[in-house]
Amino acid sequence: MDARGNKPGVHAQFSLKKPVLAFLNRPEYDEFYWLGIYANPHRDTMLILKKAGSLQDVLDYLPESLNEKPDISV
Repeated sequence: MDARGNKPGVHAQFSLKKPVLAFLNRPEYDEFYWLGIYANPHRDTMLILKKAGSLQDVLDYLPESLNEKPDISV
């Protein structure tokens, strides 16, 4: 998911053959590209998005690393 989207000089598109992203991934922000197309959304990601009432809630629910489960019990 990339919410940065299009603007003058940036032209991201949906493509089944190759990613056409608005910007390159930034490793310093732990951004990366998952290989493949997934038919179902990631369960924990969807739980966080459903439970959150604000961006701050999403940030509060995120785990410290990708190896941990998110704390969405709040």
